[in-house]
Amino acid sequence: MKYKRLTAGLLAFAMTLGGYAFSPSKFTLRSDVAIAIDDAHYYDERDGYCGCYAKYSDGWYFTGFRSSPTASYELSSYEKKKITSYSLVSTINNEPLTNIGKSSFRECSSLKSIIIPETVNTIGEGAFYHCSSLSNIVIPNSVTKIRSDAFDRCIKLDSVSIPDTVAEIENYAFYGCSSLTNINLPNTIKSIEGYTFYGCSSLESIIIPESVTSIGERCFDSCSSLMNITIPNGITNISDLAFYSCTALKNVNIPESVTEISINAFRGCTSLTTVIIPASVTAIGKTAIGYSAGGNLIENCIIYGEKDSVAETYANENNITFKLMSEVPTSTTEPEQPAETLEISVSSLVELNKALKTKKGAPLKYDLNGDNVMNIIDLALLKQKLLNQ
Repeated sequence: MKYKRLTAGLLAFAMTLGGYAFSPSKFTLRSDVAIAIDDAHYYDERDGYCGCYAKYSDGWYFTGFRSSPTASYELSSYEKKKITSYSLVSTINNEPLTNIGKSSFRECSSLKSIIIPETVNTIGEGAFYHCSSLSNIVIPNSVTKIRSDAFDRCIKLDSVSIPDTVAEIENYAFYGCSSLTNINLPNTIKSIEGYTFYGCSSLESIIIPESVTSIGERCFDSCSSLMNITIPNGITNISDLAFYSCTALKNVNIPESVTEISINAFRGCTSLTTVIIPASVTAIGKTAIGYSAGGNLIENCIIYGEKDSVAETYANENNITFKLMSEVPTSTTEPEQPAETLEISVSSLVELNKALKTKKGAPLKYDLNGDNVMNIIDLALLKQKLLNQ
C-alpha cells in the first residue's frame, strides 16, 4: 500500500519555483487547523534541507523543515542549526501562502533573517519559538493575527514593527524577548492578552493605543527596564500582576475609564513614586500598589486621588502617603510644549532615530514627554503621533 501511494505521488510531481509537489506515505503536519487536503503538498529544496508546505481547508501553510521530501520526520533542533536565513514561497500552484504554521520554525537557533511574503495573514502558534539568533523581523501589511507564543523566547529580537492590519496578538506572543527595546502597537489592536510581553527586560517604553480596551494578566510582568507607560482612556481594568516587577517604572497615570486595579497589578514596581488614581476607580486589589515583590512597603510612593475616594481608603489602609489630585506635580501630567515646533512627519522620525543611534544628541523639540532627555521614549511617542495622523 505504501508503494502504491508513493508511486501515485511521483506521477503527480510538478516543478515550481525550484521545488516540487509530492505526497509521501508518511507526513506528520504541524498546523493550526484540523482538516488537511490530500496530496496537496509542496517541497522547496535548498542548501541541504527542504521547506515543507501543505494545503488545508483555509489555505496553504508553511509547516516546517525536513531533510528531503520523502523524509518521514521533521529536522531535529540540532539539524535546524544549518538554517541561517529563509525566504518563504509566496505562491504555490498560483495560490497564495496564507499561514505560517504552528511551530514551523521552532528552535531554528541559527536563523537570523526571514522574509515573509505579503500573502501571509497569520503567524501561527509558536511559529518562531526560541529562534535565539533572530534579531529583527518585518511583518508585512497582509498579517492580521499573531498567534500565541509566535516569538516566544526570541532572545535577540530587539525591534518589531507591527502593521496596522494586525487586529489580534495572542498571549505569550513576545514572552521572554529579553533584547526587545521598542515595539509599536497599531490602533487596530483591541486587547493585549496575558503574558504577551512577560520578561521583555530591555523594553524601555510602550504606548498602548486608544483602541485597546483590556490588558491581560502578567502582560508586562518583569519588564524591568520599562520607565514609561501610556495607558489609554478605554481600559476598564488593570489585570492581576499586569505590571508586576517593572522595577524602573516611576510614574503611572490611571485614566478615568478604569474602574478596577486588580490584585498585585503594580506590585514589585520598586521605583514607583507617583500613582494618579481617578475617582472612577471603585476597587483596588490587595497589594496592587506600593509593595515590593517580597511584600514590603515601598518608600516614597505617593498615591494621588480625590478626597473620600477608594484611592484614599487604599492608601490609608496600607500606610501609603496620600495626596489630593490638586497636588500632583506638573511634570507627571502634561509636559510643557518645547519652544521649537515639531513637525510630525516621517523625516522627523528619521532625524530623531539617527540622532539617537549616533548619540550626537537630538534637538529639544523632540522632548515629547517633557523630561529634558531625548531617548527611545520620545521616539516611541513620535511614532505613535505619526500613526495617529
